[in-house]
Amino acid sequence: MARNKREIDKEIMFNKIMPSSLLAASDPSEKSVSPADGSEPAPAVQNPQFIGDSGVKLQKKETTILVNIVEYLVTEKLDSAFAKFNCCKCDKCKKDVAAIALNKLKPKYMVIQPDRIPEVVAQQNSAEVATALVQGILQVRSHPRH
Repeated sequence: MARNKREIDKEIMFNKIMPSSLLAASDPSEKSVSPADGSEPAPAVQNPQFIGDSGVKLQKKETTILVNIVEYLVTEKLDSAFAKFNCCKCDKCKKDVAAIALNKLKPKYMVIQPDRIPEVVAQQNSAEVATALVQGILQVRSHPRH
């Protein structure tokens, strides 16, 4: 059935505006050729950066995650804080101190790439974190749960 000019223009404009919709469409120019030995044909390899006949170049999507930077600061400083105080260093006590410190601190959530977490953590002020850890260690040392 023949399409009129208006329907064709809508489809072309949609594909230009939404290049991600072209990812699902297979390129008709790429056909799998069966080998001469009779084995299964190799699947057609598509280049994910160039899609469709128009050669639209898509950017690679960077994965980002939601993290609480204060959590990373607390876990980073936990062992050094325990080394300065004479108290139990078992896993249960460490988790109790971390929980107390995190409850005293204001969370700071960020949406960042996973490989940038150490860089962002290094830039944060850790004086409040050290204070909260000391308070947590003193509380757990005076009333341990084991």
